[in-house]
Amino acid sequence: VFLLGNALRSDDLHLATERLHVFVSDFKLRWNEMSGKEWRKYTVAWCIMLVLFTATQCMETYLAVSEDVTTEIRIFKHVIQVFSIISFTVSSAVVLLSAYLQSHLLIGLDKSLDCWCCQIVEHLNFPRGVETWNAMQALLKCVGRELAISFVVMQFMASIGFMYFLVSGVTMAFRTDIEVAPFLVESLSSLPLPFLLLVSMRVTAHGADLTEKCRAMPAFVNQIPTHILIDLDRQYLVRFIADSSAGFTVRDVKLTREVFLKQVYVFVAMVSG
Repeated sequence: VFLLGNALRSDDLHLATERLHVFVSDFKLRWNEMSGKEWRKYTVAWCIMLVLFTATQCMETYLAVSEDVTTEIRIFKHVIQVFSIISFTVSSAVVLLSAYLQSHLLIGLDKSLDCWCCQIVEHLNFPRGVETWNAMQALLKCVGRELAISFVVMQFMASIGFMYFLVSGVTMAFRTDIEVAPFLVESLSSLPLPFLLLVSMRVTAHGADLTEKCRAMPAFVNQIPTHILIDLDRQYLVRFIADSSAGFTVRDVKLTREVFLKQVYVFVAMVSG
């Protein structure tokens, strides 16, 4: 969160965000409305995580009633559980807010590419397209550079959390003295960790989709019909876009659909066995 906050306060990202707003608003598209659906999805995920954690604390409270302890100790445990719920509510909200902000920027870049395509098709000004594509590349590089550290940290934390979830699951599977109620409590307490991994995978999917759209740009421009049989300006723009190799890059590593599918494959393989 600290790293993402530094990125959001940077002058370069502010300039890139303002440029994105101006570019998208020229085509009468509202960026905030487009990312509103994404915000609702993250809100639903946060509510599910909060319900699971609260259910865990309620079950622990129910189990603590049957324990032979003093009233002071029981009250102390209840206070700790209340503070745990508050702490989890705030921390999970901050983590999901960070993921949403990254998705928000990636969705804006994706829609700006759509606007760029509309501009090229409407005006057929391919020399102007070279200039505007340079601006698009600058936006992609700026956002990727500023979000790189926070993006990597979120992916790392999600992976570590999911590994802990798997290790705890294997540990419980080999236990012989399993009681139903404590087993349910331990299981529910670990369920928010897979949700964190799924959230990080969704952010990765947005970045991979952005790179794939950049890859498809040369073929799109090449198929734009013109009045000239062999349009050299159009062919130059096609070659210019292909040679630029644009996309969402994190620490000089381009986030492609192949990278995302590898992440999905590892996730499914670890879950299935």
